[in-house]
Amino acid sequence: MRVPLLASYLFILSSCASGWGTFPVLRSRHPASRAATEFELSGQLIDVTGPHEYMAATNDDLRGPCPGLNALANHGYIPRNGFVCLLDAFFVSQSVFGFAVDAASVVSALAGLYASDITELPCLPFSIGGPTPRTLLGIILGESVGLNGTHNQFETDTSPTRCDLYECGENSIVQPDILQNLLDLFAQNQPGGQNQMKADFDTVGQHHVNRIQHSIENNPYFFYGPVQMAVSCVVHLVIPGAMANHSASNPDGYISPEGLKSLYGVAPGPDGKLKYNWGTEQIPPNWYRRPLDAPYSPLLGLVDMWTNYPQTLIIGGNTNGINTFAPLDIGDFTNGVYSTAALLEGNNAACFVVQAVQVLIPSILENVEAILTNVLAKYTPNLACPELQGFKMALLEQYPGYMLKH
Repeated sequence: MRVPLLASYLFILSSCASGWGTFPVLRSRHPASRAATEFELSGQLIDVTGPHEYMAATNDDLRGPCPGLNALANHGYIPRNGFVCLLDAFFVSQSVFGFAVDAASVVSALAGLYASDITELPCLPFSIGGPTPRTLLGIILGESVGLNGTHNQFETDTSPTRCDLYECGENSIVQPDILQNLLDLFAQNQPGGQNQMKADFDTVGQHHVNRIQHSIENNPYFFYGPVQMAVSCVVHLVIPGAMANHSASNPDGYISPEGLKSLYGVAPGPDGKLKYNWGTEQIPPNWYRRPLDAPYSPLLGLVDMWTNYPQTLIIGGNTNGINTFAPLDIGDFTNGVYSTAALLEGNNAACFVVQAVQVLIPSILENVEAILTNVLAKYTPNLACPELQGFKMALLEQYPGYMLKH
């Protein structure tokens, strides 16, 4: 019964999204906001007062690896206990952070698939942190693990702010030195390193390359598989795409170091160095999201990142300890349907990401690829994917990180 019920729910999700006319198809990968007026900006200001006043999480609340979800819970945009229905997370990620429908649909669907209690329909509740006790039926079919339990699925290596699981043994909390590296890179790429820095996609591309190299050198079980590659790239793109502040003078958004620290729950400690304070992710005062008629779709920015920083597209992993990275032959893996170069042509990038989801989706959820293809097809013009018979899954067995948990 699990597959038909889940398939039906996700088709309802995609149908609901397709009928929401506020969000048009994006025509460019990083669409520039048109000149903002004060009237328009008033609608972009995120309310952090009244029911949405900031409250730090308590020890009884669930918090996890996604700073955006943590901040939404701390402001009451989703339940403050950190246990949320999939559809609620879907809509709120759009209204607060300005995500496009395609990104919100796919990310919410993946979170629900990997972390939710799929026995509780139509809510599909999931924890934004660790596991929580579920219903008797849920226990029988498998406890919902929460986002903390989705390593190499929803959560991946090469995070822009966190350790790899098999590097530090902890992958759910922000590492301040990694965030500082990103802030330093933003400042380095700005004239004078001013406080309001351009929301620069090249900067996160450079940071992602650095994070990949760090994982190769420090994580013996580093695995950068097809889905992990796409998810990790998207997480980096989200920083300038959805976490930037917007103003009339900076309609395309700017990165404020203090604003980014606030969203990540980081502040100077007694020694002056940055320190992560669990459960304190906060939307800054006077924070303006991007306009809803120019929502951000990181899925459409993948080709730009892969073209400008091809190191982010090389799929593979360490095979025998640190510094043993071996790339995966995409042509062989896809039985000749794709190649690395072909992924940069037409809609092949979107097609490959959707089709590669089956690498980690449990076999009992066999309809998921069709569901996600249906969602993306509504928002990516002329999405016509090459016919793919399957993947040579045995090629992934050379990577211990894949074999540990997948």
